[in-house]
Amino acid sequence: MTSEARRTPEEFDQHFRDTYEKTLRRLLSYARSRGVYLNDQDAEDILAQAYHEMSNDWPRVRDPHGYLWNRVSLRYIDLVRRRTRPQLVAPELIAERPAPQDCEPESHLAQWDLEADISHLPERDQKIIRLYAAGFSKDEQALALNVTASNAGVILNRAKKKLRMQQEGQGN
Repeated sequence: MTSEARRTPEEFDQHFRDTYEKTLRRLLSYARSRGVYLNDQDAEDILAQAYHEMSNDWPRVRDPHGYLWNRVSLRYIDLVRRRTRPQLVAPELIAERPAPQDCEPESHLAQWDLEADISHLPERDQKIIRLYAAGFSKDEQALALNVTASNAGVILNRAKKKLRMQQEGQGN
């Protein structure tokens, strides 16, 4: 087949049948060599996504094996990233308002005002302030923002400063 000839769906079907098992074994071996446990379901999901992407681009694919492994590698990286991202407390749980024990809602207005002020900050600032308020460590804050721990400290201090300025009526 020359590079100018367009690939047919039948050729894709044949390529799929010829390469699926070998690619599955290669993916599992690749993950093991990097110390990542990949169960069969995850591996098959990665392959399904990769083959789907390949089928959409099939008429333009020049190197089927290279294209397929590139797509498999990208979907594998996506899976590893999803697994390593911290499971954070949902912001709506952090901002949950406790019922006034003294039956006086006025005692909780300051907290509600603070939550409203936080909601006007940029998304990253909101996230780090809520993580800080929930008691997450600097390392956990850094992991959630995908920055270093020292950067997380700088971001937190700047977010606090913006919040203070906002509360004092000086703007963001």
